[in-house]
Amino acid sequence: MQSGVLKAMMAQGRMVDCTVLPASDPVYQRFGQNVSYVLAHTRLETITYPYEWSFLMLQAAALAHLDLQLALLEKGYGLSDASAFNMQFVGAHPLHIDTLSVIPYQDNSYWAGYRQFLEHFLNPLLLESATGVSFAPWFRSSMDGLPSEDLVRLLPWHQRLYPAVFMHVVLPAWGERRSGNGQVQTPPAISKTRHLGMLNHLRNLTASLKPRIPKSGWHHYSETHPYAAASQAMKQQLVAEFAARNRPRLLLDIGCNTGHYAQLALEHGAASVVGLDSDRASIDAAFLRSKAHNLSYLPLVMDIINPSPSQGWQLTERSALWQRVRPDSLLALAVLHHLCIGHNLPLASATQHLVSLAPRGLIEFIPKKDPKVQDMLALREDHFQDYTLEAAREALTRHATLVKETPLGDSHRVLFEFVRAV
Repeated sequence: MQSGVLKAMMAQGRMVDCTVLPASDPVYQRFGQNVSYVLAHTRLETITYPYEWSFLMLQAAALAHLDLQLALLEKGYGLSDASAFNMQFVGAHPLHIDTLSVIPYQDNSYWAGYRQFLEHFLNPLLLESATGVSFAPWFRSSMDGLPSEDLVRLLPWHQRLYPAVFMHVVLPAWGERRSGNGQVQTPPAISKTRHLGMLNHLRNLTASLKPRIPKSGWHHYSETHPYAAASQAMKQQLVAEFAARNRPRLLLDIGCNTGHYAQLALEHGAASVVGLDSDRASIDAAFLRSKAHNLSYLPLVMDIINPSPSQGWQLTERSALWQRVRPDSLLALAVLHHLCIGHNLPLASATQHLVSLAPRGLIEFIPKKDPKVQDMLALREDHFQDYTLEAAREALTRHATLVKETPLGDSHRVLFEFVRAV
């Protein structure tokens, strides 16, 4: 604080803003007598975890982490660790939140966070870039990230011979194997010049990686949807009017795809949007949209059938999704049929869950005659007798007030607007 380093990093948007509370503040009494300082940081709208990020999001967080280290080294400081959980997103902007991990740099020392950077950032990115396999399930099941020894087993043999992969994956894996207890041997001490060189090398390597995601077709859905132009225009108008009338503090967009409707809502009054979609390519595209237009829009890779649970020590280290995302408005466009027909959920249960997520919102009902639903039913028996417009309306009104029901032109789709007691 005395050096001005923290203030500089905050001013550059690298670290979360924080201030030191005066000693007279009553909050000090909550922490006992042996407290020197209490820091209060800017409240973040939504906390997210690496296993909820797309490839480009983890890559952006990794680059921001390395850039922070490089900026700190210029001023004689560094970071004590390299946890991906120390990074958060404000819109598409990655931000470091662990103020106390900034420490004085000692020349001819080793980088204590090197192994953690590999396991939390580089290895997961290499896995997805090299194989097309998502790092998210691995990261969700092991909060320590992806060990180098496991990545070596997963990579094709010829990719292990790439110089950068051999240096940062194969050699650390050998070190883990030789130690016999999963601990890498202490890295050799290096000069500040070599430290800077290592960080720049890792930055160039990380920036060069590209996502290798199997094409699903969903990230082109906005161009290939079955709507007629008039129906599409009506749907857009209803979303814009909803945002302008309610001006949501936080809008949850389930099935957000590439973020078209999220951007529309933000342009018409929503303060911020969190988008959820299980398609990784769509979330990468949504992240690029948010970044390009500087939107208060945070897209996440998430299947609401299986949302992130509470986990870690006593199930309190990492909170469940619905404990962290508390919207006041909801968009659930072209979602209900996926829950009911795609995942065999009863219509009443799916509707109740959607309504429970926010006190107001828009829910789209797509009938069986729709081409997309027909595609879903093509290879399975239609035993969804309860999936009707009348049943959807009844289920909705059982838990909320139906404000408006609007047919979307000649598409046979219907948009419900609801409100419920908070």
